[in-house]
Amino acid sequence: MNKITVRSNTYDLSKVQSLIAREDVGGVVLGDILCPKKMFDGGIATQILLAEKVLNSGKTLYYQAPLYVTGRNLDGVKDVLAMINGYGKTSYAVVQDFGTASLVGREYKNVKLVWGVMGRVREHKYTDEFLKFLKSNGFVGMETCDRTLVERLIGLGLKPYYDDSRIIYRSLGRTCYLKYQTGICDPVLCRSGRYCLRATDGAIEMSVNGFILGEKLEKIPAAEYDEVCEKFDVERVVFVD
Repeated sequence: MNKITVRSNTYDLSKVQSLIAREDVGGVVLGDILCPKKMFDGGIATQILLAEKVLNSGKTLYYQAPLYVTGRNLDGVKDVLAMINGYGKTSYAVVQDFGTASLVGREYKNVKLVWGVMGRVREHKYTDEFLKFLKSNGFVGMETCDRTLVERLIGLGLKPYYDDSRIIYRSLGRTCYLKYQTGICDPVLCRSGRYCLRATDGAIEMSVNGFILGEKLEKIPAAEYDEVCEKFDVERVVFVD
C-alpha cells in the first residue's frame, strides 16, 4: 500500500488520533505557515502536544515552519524543533527561508529539511542552480504541486512531495488582516472563513483567513495527479478536512 502524507487547515486531538490510526497514512504535517492559533485551539502548546502524539505513533512528523520567522515567533519555533529533535527519530521541517534552514541544520540534527510550496513567494522561478543550491544546503526534498518540477527534482537527487491541491490566494501579509479589520484575534471566525471583505458595488468578495485574503484550495484533477504519482517516485501529500 502506498502511504500518504496528510495536511489539514485545522487540527485537534480527535483528528490527529483518527489520522494516525489510518493504515494508509505514513506522515502528518503539523503547523500553520502564518498563525498557530488558526490551526490549533491552544496555539503552540496544542501543536507540541499533537506533535508528540504523531511521534509516539510511529508515523513521520513534518513540522511546517512559519513563512516568516522573526523575533516575535522565534522562541516558539525553537520550542517545537527542540521537542521534535529530542525524540531521536528522523523528522522533517518544511521551511521557506534559509535562516530557518540554517538554524535547523546547525542545532537539530534529527530534523531533515524540505523546501515548502510557499517558498515560491521568495523564489519565483526554480532554476536547476537553485535546486542544486537547496541540495548543497542540506535539503532532502521539495513540496510542489507543479508536475513539471517532479522529474527535475528526482534528477537532481531531491524527493518530490507532490501536493494534491494548489493553494490560491489574492494576498498575504505579515500582519493579521482579520485582527486589523475587527480589532480582535478570533481564531474561530478565522478558521470558518465566514468573514469577508466586499466591494461597495458587490463586484469583488474575498474571504479573510487571518493573514491571507481570498484563500482557497484548488484540487488537482485526480487523473492528472494519479498519473504523476504512478510514473514517478513521489511522496503523496493529501489535503484532508
